[in-house]
Amino acid sequence: MTASRPTLNRRGVLAGLALAPSAAWAQAAALPGPSLSQTIGVTIAGADARRLAPAVRERARLCLIDNLGTLAFTAKASRGDHYLHRLAQRGGAPEARVLGTDLRLPWEDAAGALAFLIHYSETDDSDFRAELRASPTVMGPVLALAQRPGVTGADVEAAIAVGYSVLGGLAQPVGATQDDGLMSAGVWGPSASAAVAARLLRLSPAQTAHALGLAAGAAGGLFQYFYDQTEEKRLIVARAARSGVEAALLAQQGETGPAHIYEGRAGLYPVLAALTQTKLDTSGVASTIARLDGPLYIYPKFFAASSSITPSLEGLAPSVAEGLRASQVLGISLRGDPTRYAVVGSKLDHFTAPETLIGAKINYAYMLAFMLVHGAADAATVGAARLDDPRVADLARRVRFEPVAGHPGAVVVRLTSGEIRELAIPNQAPGSVAPPALALRRAKFDRLAGAGMGAARAARLDALGQTAFAAPSAAAWVGQVQSLMGPGTLRGRAR
Repeated sequence: MTASRPTLNRRGVLAGLALAPSAAWAQAAALPGPSLSQTIGVTIAGADARRLAPAVRERARLCLIDNLGTLAFTAKASRGDHYLHRLAQRGGAPEARVLGTDLRLPWEDAAGALAFLIHYSETDDSDFRAELRASPTVMGPVLALAQRPGVTGADVEAAIAVGYSVLGGLAQPVGATQDDGLMSAGVWGPSASAAVAARLLRLSPAQTAHALGLAAGAAGGLFQYFYDQTEEKRLIVARAARSGVEAALLAQQGETGPAHIYEGRAGLYPVLAALTQTKLDTSGVASTIARLDGPLYIYPKFFAASSSITPSLEGLAPSVAEGLRASQVLGISLRGDPTRYAVVGSKLDHFTAPETLIGAKINYAYMLAFMLVHGAADAATVGAARLDDPRVADLARRVRFEPVAGHPGAVVVRLTSGEIRELAIPNQAPGSVAPPALALRRAKFDRLAGAGMGAARAARLDALGQTAFAAPSAAAWVGQVQSLMGPGTLRGRAR
């Protein structure tokens, strides 16, 4: 777990790192035996769906179905996007379909395009161990490389477990990096993508270690998009997914990567330790990944908003379902501990209307007001709404922060009737297994897939998802999914 961050002189830390590794890193580098990537490589290469725990297998299936529903919607919603248009122009070997489109691209480009689509409407899964957008860099490569000859449904199942386990296991010691200027999925996504690709390509443990070494060198993704309200994070996850698949394909051909890419003097962990000014305990990373239980920590986003906002929307949802609307509301406050909600609280007391759609999705007050005005905050409703809706802006300006020391967090709604409702905010602890949330998952799938392809086709897509891991040919299964989703309109048109 991430330790508390002491106040240090950053220039001194970086200078010290440049002159000599810390004692911990020097000791790690001097130890005999395999490196971290080599140890993880053994786990990845040996992953077998039959040895996964039943709960992990069930969560892997739920994750797959959730992402199929997301793709059914975003493949239609993203028509004419510049990134997909560029991929269509560039072309290349037609190795893999991009589900829901008529694009056929090289393996790595297809993985990037699928990751882009999974993240497109801000409804992709979360791993709270490091505030990760978990699914783009796992499911993008899975759905691309599942189309390779010889890949079975069982291989897909194992690859999903591998991808989520590598992503969360590597990221957990560092925790969220957004406050330090990096998107967590951009840092660890290339490694997760490479792990998925290595398993589906059936690379040896040594080749897998090289794939991880090559992929981790592509870690990055600056968080400035959050402040400038741009959609660049779609590109960050797309690049991460693409680079991981490319790394695995190169390792398959004999390219070698740095063995100590994670723990070496200039590896990811020492660099992040200097950046975050944190003492990291990475001793349990390999054993965490070896459990292959990553899917248990994945929690879907049930609203098209930032993951920092969605718990509050989830707490508000039952009242909205019962008919609560903006016309009944005098004001709203977020009640909680100021040490936990300090950043959000300052924004609530100084509301600024969003200028872009992504700006709306990361604006706490706006999204709470939006849900009360429209009765929903799913991708279709948010995407079709006017940003300058005066009803939403008016209510959003009446959202305040109410600091209460030690309070776990609640949305307090004051009604015109005089009633005051305190709605608890469900929060998942970073190290805890995510709740299955079966009813919410079902409602999300029905909304997204139904909006993208109609209720009847959505039901058939769900049925296909249920049988994916039993498929003798994953490529044939993907072909069935594509036939059901339909190719749509070529994304070779600029907006």
